[in-house]
Amino acid sequence: MSFFFSPLIRAFLAEQAIDMVCREVHAEMSARATDLRHDHPTDFAILFGNKAEMVGLLDLCSRTTTTQGNGITFHTTTLRKKRVVIAATEPAPVRVTEAVLEVFRPQRLISAGFVRPVAAGGGKNRFFVPDRVISSKNETSINLWQRPLLQSSEAENRDKKNHEFSTGTLLSGEKISKNSSLFEKYHPFATDLVTFSVLQTCQEWNVPCFPLKIIADVSRTQHSFSRKLGHFVRNFLDDPASSLKTLGQHADRLVTSDLLAKKLLQLFFSSHSSREQ
Repeated sequence: MSFFFSPLIRAFLAEQAIDMVCREVHAEMSARATDLRHDHPTDFAILFGNKAEMVGLLDLCSRTTTTQGNGITFHTTTLRKKRVVIAATEPAPVRVTEAVLEVFRPQRLISAGFVRPVAAGGGKNRFFVPDRVISSKNETSINLWQRPLLQSSEAENRDKKNHEFSTGTLLSGEKISKNSSLFEKYHPFATDLVTFSVLQTCQEWNVPCFPLKIIADVSRTQHSFSRKLGHFVRNFLDDPASSLKTLGQHADRLVTSDLLAKKLLQLFFSSHSSREQ
């Protein structure tokens, strides 16, 4: 067998060809990532649990650019001269959070949205800032220090006595049963689906994350408003009383979403909060 056709040489040439193809593919992927990635880091990323929760904040944005990629919708805007990206984490909170951190490189991330109170009458429309978030999957705990965030609103609370903050443990994750032993073990104030995943991902990326929630006694099963409105229209003639009750629940969510949006602006985008940060 000649030298040029020896198995060793053929293997070497094949390896070089594979390396060349890999370099070309890597260069193309890097170029695409560069095109998608913003030139300057975003000041804030605000991640909600689902689309319904962020309606109030999007309504306050005068100019918003919406982009989509890999099934994720990003809304970029400017709030009080701060560059902001807004997104919903459903149905994959880790993937969405990583995508936001990779593409927009936010300096801070806010995990906003609704939480469900554990106790009946747990303070609907009160703001909730957890001091501990526990995973319902493996009981991993993330302790938070949110006192500076609460202090910025104490003066307002003394004056208005309205929508005061609650603190406590947040039990976060899917399939949280009311009969779970985790309730007796940790005595959570509220539950949700995504906060722990968002916080843990931010810790891995070394990006500060601030959870700000609002208590809303709503179903964990979330759907888009357009789907629910279509359902309302289809069923109104058959059962008007039930349909009107359902529509009232949607309107109630809009009110809750508006309250959360205004509190986000006050705490993170006022001139006072900008000086503190």
